[in-house]
Amino acid sequence: MKKKKTRRQILRERQMTAMLILGILLIVTVIGVVIGTKIGAGRRSEIAAKEQEAIEAQAEEEAARRREEEARQSAAEEASRAEAEDQARQQDHTETQQLLAEQTKAANKEKAEQLKLLAAAGIADVSAYAVSQIAPPQEVTPSHVVCIDAGHERVDLLEQEPNAPGSDVMKQKVSSGTYGNASGLEEYELNLMVALKLQAVLESRGYQVIMTRTDHEVQLSNIDRAEIANMSGAEIMVRIHANSVDDTAVTGALTFGPGNDNAYLSAELIAESIRLGTDIINAFCTATGANNRGYCADNTLTGVNWTQIPCTYIEMGFMSNPDEDLLMADDGYQNRMAEGIANGIDAFFAGN
Repeated sequence: MKKKKTRRQILRERQMTAMLILGILLIVTVIGVVIGTKIGAGRRSEIAAKEQEAIEAQAEEEAARRREEEARQSAAEEASRAEAEDQARQQDHTETQQLLAEQTKAANKEKAEQLKLLAAAGIADVSAYAVSQIAPPQEVTPSHVVCIDAGHERVDLLEQEPNAPGSDVMKQKVSSGTYGNASGLEEYELNLMVALKLQAVLESRGYQVIMTRTDHEVQLSNIDRAEIANMSGAEIMVRIHANSVDDTAVTGALTFGPGNDNAYLSAELIAESIRLGTDIINAFCTATGANNRGYCADNTLTGVNWTQIPCTYIEMGFMSNPDEDLLMADDGYQNRMAEGIANGIDAFFAGN
């Protein structure tokens, strides 16, 4: 038979059970605190690491921005220095061009006055002077007759004249032409300088030369010039001109003459004029090195439509281009231009 527990025993057992439960709770609490402490420390470390990464990333970004800004400033300073150097070079070039233009203009004015005084003494004296500047005297045999027209003149003739025989189209009789962009030389002055040199070269080679003018004090329309050639016994007519356009970058030489569809000239005269213009432009560009712009057909040229012998205009270069303008104003280059035109005339007559 089971012995019944006393009240005291029961109380002791309950106390022991309570103490056991408290001990277990205490152990669990301690374990929880330890675990919580470790977890918290881990989270704090993770947060600190992330904060450190953010600080480092921000610092790197700031450094990158500073480097980029420094690079921009350096590039801007370099560009500013380059621009200043370019402006200085351009200023030096401009001043040099202006000085050269002033010197060339003064020299050309003196040369023009000298030629004018010589022309007043007679064509032969002018020819002798020009020959002395270009080529030594040679023993020659007179052969072909050439008419040279120095295009334009000092004073414009504003009256109108027919563009061609029987034509209702009216054009201004003559103008003073264009002028040098850099040299300040007038076209009518340049044309006469080269025409006189060409006269000298041709005469040294045995040609007979007819000049439509030997100074600037004339009043000759384009028809007048053509009629001088027609009545002179000349076999060909070469008209000396210089060009100009709005685009100052354009350079080169060309010849003008009739097209195959010209209604005022015979087919034979057209063909011979084209051949003359082609021979001259090719020889001219070979002698001078100028950009060869070829032969250009133009049926509106009064001076061609009224001429009864092969005729061509040579546009020696563009006075609107500063470099080519100064080149054409140079005495040595003028000699080469005259030689080149004369070589073309030689080639034309050699082909007959």
